[in-house]
Amino acid sequence: SLDMELVVENMPFNSLISALNGGKIDAIAAGMTINEERKVNVNFSEPYYAATQALLVRSENAAAYTSLDQLKGKKIAVQLGTTGDGAAKKLTEEGNVVQFQTVFEAIMELNNKKVDAAIIDEQPAKVLLAKNPELVQSALTFPAEYYGIAIKKDNQELTDAVNKTLARLKSDGTYDKLVAEWIK
Repeated sequence: SLDMELVVENMPFNSLISALNGGKIDAIAAGMTINEERKVNVNFSEPYYAATQALLVRSENAAAYTSLDQLKGKKIAVQLGTTGDGAAKKLTEEGNVVQFQTVFEAIMELNNKKVDAAIIDEQPAKVLLAKNPELVQSALTFPAEYYGIAIKKDNQELTDAVNKTLARLKSDGTYDKLVAEWIK
């Protein structure tokens, strides 16, 4: 037991790592992809979820994109600081990546025909597609990525405790119930 009280803070995604390293929060559990760039600044728990990105387009353009190369020169909406943001920067010119604080704003921009596509995590995309029938997920695929809980670089004790807790939740079935309720 860590003898800590859980307090959930809701913050803009792109400010999470600086909040962690500034001591405002102890951990980030926000669908944060483990990558080499972030590992320089934070510790990550063991991966807790495999995720992929989804390319969303308006249904009238569903057949227009048969390869990711066709996104060159297209405007793509993303949530600032996310894996989708990074992916978009590799697919089109940086000036064509339109960043928002939330995925909802990115989807609104796509609905309003201000951008050609949006790139967001696949599970939230499924929920948003159900509410936005004029949008579809493109058949184009992205490689899988893994979410981890980010912890301050020098806090090995908390990193170890989080990993131990994740292992317990996976072994006793709680993890599967949480994924079914909150992620899928």
